[in-house]
Amino acid sequence: MDAVCEVRIPEGLRKVFYVLYSAVMRPIPDTDEKAHERISLIKKMITALEKHGLTESVLRYGFADDIAVFLISGVILNKIGLPDSMVSRWRNILGIEEDGKDCSWFLNDIHRFKIWASTASMNDLIGFIPPSKDEWDNLNLAPMEDLSVVESYVWLRDRYLFGDNMKAWEDSSLRKEYKFIHCGYTDAFPERAVEKLGLDEVKLNSEIAKRAVLRSDRSNSRLYMQVYESAKRHLARQEYGAAATLFQFFLKQYPGDTCAQNSRGFCLIPDSPSEAGDIIQDALKRGLTNRCLGYYNLCCCLILQHDYDSALRTAEKYWLEFRNNDDICEALIWEIQDGECTLCDSKNVQLSLVDLCVSISEKIDDKARLHSWISRKNVFIENEKCDIDTESKC
Repeated sequence: MDAVCEVRIPEGLRKVFYVLYSAVMRPIPDTDEKAHERISLIKKMITALEKHGLTESVLRYGFADDIAVFLISGVILNKIGLPDSMVSRWRNILGIEEDGKDCSWFLNDIHRFKIWASTASMNDLIGFIPPSKDEWDNLNLAPMEDLSVVESYVWLRDRYLFGDNMKAWEDSSLRKEYKFIHCGYTDAFPERAVEKLGLDEVKLNSEIAKRAVLRSDRSNSRLYMQVYESAKRHLARQEYGAAATLFQFFLKQYPGDTCAQNSRGFCLIPDSPSEAGDIIQDALKRGLTNRCLGYYNLCCCLILQHDYDSALRTAEKYWLEFRNNDDICEALIWEIQDGECTLCDSKNVQLSLVDLCVSISEKIDDKARLHSWISRKNVFIENEKCDIDTESKC
């Protein structure tokens, strides 16, 4: 999957945001003691925010979209940790079929949830306690908070949670950060609420320019990022089908999104490599922008089916036909060792593909291919910037 979030334990306000986000975005624990600890931790972090001139509005507005996607997907998949009675109440107000199979991803529900999050009691919000059906239906008639207020808190969320990983930032957050760096702009927040993070200005400028040119690219959309983050949590628990289902919901809203299609296939690789391969192959045929990631995923599918020769031929096809026109990218990938899949953040998917092919060639004792892929790997090693455009044809 396209990488949009790297997890590091930060310091200062970044740590407060990280702990608060991590505490909120997890299922309700199955014991009263642990559930109480979760709520106490959330309230402790809100108190820490207040020392920096911030309020619970960080959670109500900055995290509202994320909580909505986490809660709705958790209810659909029945992985939210709530009692059955509360899950049924959420299913009722969301209009979700009891078996969960025929539901669709309703952007309108996310809109209503954000209105509810802005007015609900804090205990209801962090405890995922549903409103009544009438209250929920009437939320469509209630006004949303002013967009400029929401964008301000989303900016804080983006800068403190994602830092230099600017693919995860909202467009408005990028612009606000630019104004902060160059003009000292704090968007009406006290100075102590906007800590200097030493972000990469070149990367910031590059991302702003890229967004201006690639307006149609939905891989950076907020909803995609939220689905991605929820899917990662399921993958970490080896709930591969649940993770894939989240992207299936997303695709009901954006059926032509090849990035989401590739990500859906990615989630299925450990359990269903043949099905995953078909999905990823179709995404490539439909014009998947990140071809290297698609071909890497295809190779993983073939390896898990013990078709090592086809995996090498697939990688060779990418290398000879597409890699010169492909940008180097970061992504979440599967590393395969003895048939077991492990999630890994790759800083350079092309280099990861080379490493994969070296490993396969060694495994099947194909000396000619091994020599070819080692030669390609040496180019990466010799070039400090990993600029493969300088590589001679192999």
